[in-house]
Amino acid sequence: MANLQSSTGLQVESIVFAPAVKPPGATTTFFLAGAGVRGMEIHGNFVKFTGIGVYLENKAVSVLAVKWRAKAPRS
Repeated sequence: MANLQSSTGLQVESIVFAPAVKPPGATTTFFLAGAGVRGMEIHGNFVKFTGIGVYLENKAVSVLAVKWRAKAPRS
C-alpha cells in the first residue's frame, strides 16, 4: 500500500494538527484523515468548544474503501 501521509499538517481555526502521529509505545504511525471543530449555538452565538483530529493507520484505507466504494464524492 502507498504511504498516505501528507507532508503538511492542517490548521483548523487556531488548532494545528500534525500530518502524522506516533503514539507512545506504538510501532505504527497514524496519518491525519480529517479534522474539524465542534460547538453549539448558545443564545444566538456559535460557541466552539473542541477540536477533533481523526488519525488512521494506512491499512484502514483498504478496509474503508470497500464500504465507501459505491458512495458518490461530496463537493
